[in-house]
Amino acid sequence: GRLDLKNWDSNSGKALKLDGMWRFYPNAFIASNTATDSMEATDIYVPGRWNEQLGSDLGYGSYQLQIQLNRNDTKTYAIYLPSIQSASRVYINGELAGSSGTPAAVKHDYEPYNIPYIVEAKGDENGVIDIIVEASNYVIEGQSGIGQAPQFGEKSVIVKRNEWSIIIQRLVYVVL
Repeated sequence: GRLDLKNWDSNSGKALKLDGMWRFYPNAFIASNTATDSMEATDIYVPGRWNEQLGSDLGYGSYQLQIQLNRNDTKTYAIYLPSIQSASRVYINGELAGSSGTPAAVKHDYEPYNIPYIVEAKGDENGVIDIIVEASNYVIEGQSGIGQAPQFGEKSVIVKRNEWSIIIQRLVYVVL
């Protein structure tokens, strides 16, 4: 998938949900493979399960979304990843930016751990942020893939939203 944000006001103080159509590569981890044009890819709606593409909630695959910014945009952005079942790693413009658990093509190499995390993102020389999410799930049936839409925005906005979320969760816990 592609998202054109050349006309987006990044100074609005708002985060964007990265919901919609992404490219999905079933049974493939594409970040280390430069021959993605020869791999079979399909469109997938995020958030959502991958069971239609894989035939099961259990398995692995790669998601890809390219964000087009203005060529001269040098800001540091962030992406908040709230829930990816049940292990994931994120690459930004080909570089590993973060992970939760250890996704793998085979179950015995896999380590589930699904916690929210934030990665930094900057556009390349053409203003493109190429996001690749590699995910695997071998333990949780009924859930798979990107279960909640990632959020994109200026780094300070995303970090502040995450801090408020943690504070509210702690308050709810104390009250209960």
